[in-house]
Amino acid sequence: MDPEAAIQDRVEDLLVRMTLAEKIGQMTLVEKNSIKDKDITDKFIGGLLSGGGGYPSRNTPEGWS
Repeated sequence: MDPEAAIQDRVEDLLVRMTLAEKIGQMTLVEKNSIKDKDITDKFIGGLLSGGGGYPSRNTPEGWS
């Protein structure tokens, strides 16, 4: 892709080249302690959430309340 092309054209070109799995992965945010390092690239994860304690130590409805 031409780096001098209009941004919209570059975005459209990139989206056409991406697989559905890559697009879904890029829209996915995962808590940093809930995924293996290998899965970040294998599943095309778009971002990791980190901070605020992450998730409750009891992963139950009561733990989230």
